[in-house]
Amino acid sequence: MDAVQELLNSPDIELKVLEDKGKCLFSTVHFKKGDTIFEEVPLISCQFAWNKTYKYLACDHCMRPLESVDENIARLTADQVVEVPFLEYNSTVKADHRKCPNCEELYCSEVCLANAYKQYHQFLCYRNSEDEPFFQLVERWKLMYYPPETTNIMLLARIIATIQLAENKEYAYNTFMQFCHLSLSNDETLVHNLLGEKFRNDIDELFSIFKIAMESRLNGESNSYVKNLLTREGFIRMLSLIGRNGQGIGTSVLAEWANKLLSLEVSPSEKATIDKLIDDIYEKVDQHVGNFISNEGSGLYVVQSCINHSCAANAKITFPFNNNRLALVAKREIMPGEEIFINYLDKCARKRSCHSRRKILKDHYLFICMCSKCVVDSTEEPDVTSEDESEDEEMD
Repeated sequence: MDAVQELLNSPDIELKVLEDKGKCLFSTVHFKKGDTIFEEVPLISCQFAWNKTYKYLACDHCMRPLESVDENIARLTADQVVEVPFLEYNSTVKADHRKCPNCEELYCSEVCLANAYKQYHQFLCYRNSEDEPFFQLVERWKLMYYPPETTNIMLLARIIATIQLAENKEYAYNTFMQFCHLSLSNDETLVHNLLGEKFRNDIDELFSIFKIAMESRLNGESNSYVKNLLTREGFIRMLSLIGRNGQGIGTSVLAEWANKLLSLEVSPSEKATIDKLIDDIYEKVDQHVGNFISNEGSGLYVVQSCINHSCAANAKITFPFNNNRLALVAKREIMPGEEIFINYLDKCARKRSCHSRRKILKDHYLFICMCSKCVVDSTEEPDVTSEDESEDEEMD
């Protein structure tokens, strides 16, 4: 709670702990549709492993895109677009980019390189080679966790590195552990749901590789907090933590460029030309990579994690700065004293029946949704999963 109160410095929102619901976030003022309720940077974030493997170039700290818009379009369309106009609206400043001198990891600026190095990178810095424990860890993770991704094993490594390097290790440890409030059996259930039942017997192997990688950096100098996390129980708790609380992050230099063009004040004919240009590019992108357009990763956010779910959410998470800094935006009018809700489900799942939505939430978050939409839908829909949804779940 201390970390929440410290970060909850806005007078416009209030944190309450209710006996039947736990942490809840309430508005103390009137928000109009489109208003920003608060902004927040994560405790820790990380690009997804496969996303990075496929050359989706992002700052290793804040996830800002590192490609120029023409480079990004060329890669996403397999060079189908010969020339990209309006490059004056490209937001990538390559002159600001910096590399770690040891591992050559890329950052968008000197500031991100310095912040990453101080918080965790000096502990985790490694070159890709087959005998490197962290390289082996990531490769094993990728064999267990194919796209679409929702988290990355290196988030766990960054949590431990952050605690190990922190001046106040107790505070750092407690900040992360505030996300852990389930029983170990529930944590195990969530981990199995995260990785899939076919990998149930592989979790111990993953833990073994993870522990070897971490101990290769610790050299016997770990503190009691890190030692607690390097047990099997601590490992399961951390996997459950990032699976249940990780907030997806997406950044795209193409989307930022397109939005700038769409906001230009131009004549109707020029607007029509711009609209066609953008539509044609996105069509070519869809032909080559489908929905996998953005740099994708996840992060742990203290205040955002206090917001409860509703299928009829009154707020949504956005990333207007094209990095890992999130903004919570009102989807409709929110009155003083009203609880703030977001939707935990992805766009596809939101369209499913009440029965299917509740099943997904029960499997991945261990609660039965009783939001206003589900209460209404449950009285109007049969309490079964539709045929199409059943087929989708079997494929999953």
